[in-house]
Amino acid sequence: MATPATGRPRDARIDEAVVVAARALLVEVGYARLTMAMIAERAGTNRPALYRRWPTKAHLVHDAVFPSGLPAVEPSESFADELRRRIARLAESYARPEAREATLGLMADLRTPHELDSVLEGLQQPVRAEFRARVEQAVLDGELRADADADVLLDTIIGALHQRVVAQQGAPEPFASELADLVMRGLSA
Repeated sequence: MATPATGRPRDARIDEAVVVAARALLVEVGYARLTMAMIAERAGTNRPALYRRWPTKAHLVHDAVFPSGLPAVEPSESFADELRRRIARLAESYARPEAREATLGLMADLRTPHELDSVLEGLQQPVRAEFRARVEQAVLDGELRADADADVLLDTIIGALHQRVVAQQGAPEPFASELADLVMRGLSA
């Protein structure tokens, strides 16, 4: 039998106000100058309320800007079409001003594997598992080569998008489409 929770339940309005404040402040002041105090003030709450929800600024920023990992796409008849849509949505997500600032700041802040795992835990495994299952199905359907490695594919896509959209601040299109075409040429059965 589960032990009942003690204390007041979290107020979803505070969560939303904090997320909105963090996104806006990222664009206004940048990740490096952003503080938990600034976010709390903008959200109309206090720092202890933030620290009850997020142990560090990196955790808060990551959850505010990338709440669910990879953008979802509807399954389609073709893995290639699905991959094109997935890459385009991911590119659009990374191109948002708050995402560019958050990505560069998080990369600077999260220098050890432990720090990185702490922020990404619970996010990467489900995303990778879902993508891996989709790649495995595409292999079974004869759309991809049998040696297609879902983790390498996902890392390649994310790395290329980070380089083009975040580091170079380049336009996500037509790069996203060209990247999908390149990947499919290399992996098609």
